[in-house]
Amino acid sequence: MIGSKIIHSGRFIIYSFIFFLSCSRAYYVRNDFEFPDPVDTNNKQIELQVKKKYQVDGVYADNLFDGARLNDFTKINDTTFQALIKPENTPVNESPWFSFRISGDQARTIYLKLKYQNAKHRYIPKLSKDGKFWIPVDTSLVKLVDNDSSAMFSINLLPSVTYISAQEIVNSYDTELWINSLKTNNLTSEYQSIGKHLLEKIFISSELVKALQKGKK
Repeated sequence: MIGSKIIHSGRFIIYSFIFFLSCSRAYYVRNDFEFPDPVDTNNKQIELQVKKKYQVDGVYADNLFDGARLNDFTKINDTTFQALIKPENTPVNESPWFSFRISGDQARTIYLKLKYQNAKHRYIPKLSKDGKFWIPVDTSLVKLVDNDSSAMFSINLLPSVTYISAQEIVNSYDTELWINSLKTNNLTSEYQSIGKHLLEKIFISSELVKALQKGKK
């Protein structure tokens, strides 16, 4: 009986020691990493995308939806078309975001070239007919060109639109619905805005100028 208590006590001490070590390791922080010098981009000009529908030789491409990114759409040859993707400003993390819709006058197969400015290809293109359900392009069919600053793959063009995106689209509206679902389930008490990004500030400022100008008339 006494021996059994000693064994149990010994196990408790060992488990406690292991738990103590695991907890102490969780709070270990490396201090030998030198962070790179940050770059202030406040004075960098923002590359705004023009919201429009491109029409090139019976092929249509547009960025007229939330979460889209397409800066230009051109024809290279009879079967190849190029989508230009620019960053908002530089320097920036090389994770070029692209998202647009494409369709055609008639069903045919074309080659699509994703051309990145100041970046290299990273994300596997995803295709969708409705913007909700996505299928990734077979990576064996994606060819990197121009020193990895472009990616080419074939796509079956249809009169109905096809979404092409770096990742599945989760826009601000989707996020708002998710936040509201948390409130209805009582998992959070409240939410509020804690700031605005530069592009939103520019938009608000432009709208304020328009309102003031309208008031003077």
